[in-house]
Amino acid sequence: MSNFTRFAKNIGRYLRQKGKFEAAPDTMWSGASKRQFHRHHLRGIDGFYLVLEGSSFPLVNVSNGGTCIESNEKRFAIDYLEKKVYRANLYILGKSTELPMSIHYVQGELIGFAFPDQPELRKLLDEALYYLDAGLFLKTLVKSQVSSFFQSPAWSSYSSFNGVVEVHTSTSLTGELDEVNISYIQGFYREYTVFSHKAITVSSSPERVLLIGDKKQILRNCLLVILGFRQIGKTKVFDQLIVAAIALLRKDLTRSQ
Repeated sequence: MSNFTRFAKNIGRYLRQKGKFEAAPDTMWSGASKRQFHRHHLRGIDGFYLVLEGSSFPLVNVSNGGTCIESNEKRFAIDYLEKKVYRANLYILGKSTELPMSIHYVQGELIGFAFPDQPELRKLLDEALYYLDAGLFLKTLVKSQVSSFFQSPAWSSYSSFNGVVEVHTSTSLTGELDEVNISYIQGFYREYTVFSHKAITVSSSPERVLLIGDKKQILRNCLLVILGFRQIGKTKVFDQLIVAAIALLRKDLTRSQ
């Protein structure tokens, strides 16, 4: 099976799986049941925030149905009763999109928003959730399922979406993370990001010319995979890697290649 065929089949499987968990709502707003689909916790992670009415709020969590922010501004509770829809800008690792949002709940300092269901408004969100979910779904691979490069006992290997996404981690004798190799299939290519003590590098196989925008997109996607993976018991292990990747996204990637 070619990389492209595998990628297409798994995209279809992913979308069908979403459909099993989420019935189409009667209105443009996502219901409470839809919001429970793979909620990703982002508290303390830089690069995810909502700009609303001129103020910026870090995201506490995000899911297919909505997001949650934290604010001690009591005006939101009043607006909840008076204003049904907000125009807000959602920022995800350097990219942004404007979305109409309705307030779903106000609980103390937590304010939950529901996202619209129009596909044309959700491209950035759906792309990010795909890779976050891929990280959340990662399962351990046995040595017979990986290439010879990762056969050493020092490597631990994981995959999701039937091999579309792979993560390989190498640890030292003291348990510290030495290297992380993340890859995913995109069309006819497998895109890679490798984190080591020396540098963060991105590449593509088969090899192709990668512009700065291409490199940032590959790094962004791989970082989203790690952010999904960290939620299943890997939180502290990946913290330094995440901070370094977010910092690099703000710079010219040619400096680290």
